[in-house]
Amino acid sequence: MGPTGPPAVTADFPDASQRHLRGVTVSGLAEDWLAGTRSWTCEVSDTGTEPSSGASTLMGCTPRGKSAHDLRVNIEYDGEERVRAVHGLCVYGPGDQACKRLFTDLAGVLLAGDDGLRTQAVDWAGTHVDTDDSTVVGNVRLIVSLSPHYLRGTPAS
Repeated sequence: MGPTGPPAVTADFPDASQRHLRGVTVSGLAEDWLAGTRSWTCEVSDTGTEPSSGASTLMGCTPRGKSAHDLRVNIEYDGEERVRAVHGLCVYGPGDQACKRLFTDLAGVLLAGDDGLRTQAVDWAGTHVDTDDSTVVGNVRLIVSLSPHYLRGTPAS
């Protein structure tokens, strides 16, 4: 004879409230960091490309000028304070400083609310920029891939 009911769910079992990056906002990423600090252009995608996280909206951000086809940040979100995933993409090869700078800056922005965690994330991204690896820092899972070359930040739960 089998169980009479489903097993108990523990308090730390992930739920829908944990599918967004805590403390990360669309305006903080797109307006403050990318457009404000880096002078990038951000636009909501109208190409029919679906966000890989299941989010309702995909925003793509690129630098102005010659690097526009080589660097990109995609923000997947459901609302201003409901960012599901952020992808930093870099087409340059291993050892290129543009990729390292983008990935470390992105890691730092995702954990900007805590200086200790921010430093840990920046250090990890700088060390692992040219690898296939992942880690969890605070509430953010950082995944780096060499081919295609990207850093992805998602909720850790």
